[in-house]
Amino acid sequence: MTEYSCEDDAITSSLFICDYRCSNGACIDSSSTCSENDGGNNLSGAGVTKLVVGTTQTGEKDRCIGNNIKEYFCENTKRKSVTVKCQGICKNTSVPYDGNTITEVGYCEPQPESCTDSDSSEADPSLVQGTVSIVNVRGVQTTYEDKCEGKKVLEYSCDGNSMASNLVECSDICVNGACTVRANLCEDSDSGNKADVKGTINNSYGSFTDFCSNQKRLVEGYCKQGDSVVANSKTNSLIHLKTFICKNNCQDGVCLGAVE
Repeated sequence: MTEYSCEDDAITSSLFICDYRCSNGACIDSSSTCSENDGGNNLSGAGVTKLVVGTTQTGEKDRCIGNNIKEYFCENTKRKSVTVKCQGICKNTSVPYDGNTITEVGYCEPQPESCTDSDSSEADPSLVQGTVSIVNVRGVQTTYEDKCEGKKVLEYSCDGNSMASNLVECSDICVNGACTVRANLCEDSDSGNKADVKGTINNSYGSFTDFCSNQKRLVEGYCKQGDSVVANSKTNSLIHLKTFICKNNCQDGVCLGAVE
């Protein structure tokens, strides 16, 4: 094998005699082997490459470096690698190899075919719970729904054909993937705790209408604003109940006359 090197500003060469043979500019051992599972220099395949030299065995897996992929592959009995930018998204997965499961193996997933956002036309998308749908080149659809993270909403959107996300802080609270204010969670048509007016409460979880439980007893629903609530919990929805005893009769959700 002729080995070239630099000496000062000149190129020099030396001649080596390989014990077995020379291949692609390197001496190789007779027992050297290189094997892989993704068919070579395949950026879209999650690959593991095993090199055996004599009794020494080493493995390398394709790996993501940001959105670049470091791809390992075999060339005859040598292992080589290239690092290139993914034309899409660099992701990790687990693959079976040589009787084991290898985790965090990188591959390039092609750029999605399309991305749609259900609340993209809203003036303020954070006020509406939207869904982003991505369809990849294989026709597989993945959806991402806006969700609350404490007082903030994780708002998904489209960046070209890819999904993007942004945390938006709500002015009051976040409920079911959208910013809202506490007053909007509960609406009472009779505007409060009134026995002489029949009212209906509406909120995110349903409705309640004042009713007579018997001839004398009125069950009145009302909104209690300013409660400390877990806004996305159906067990605390700002609907409160009070019972009135009517001095006269209770009829159709109203006390006729005064209450006791």
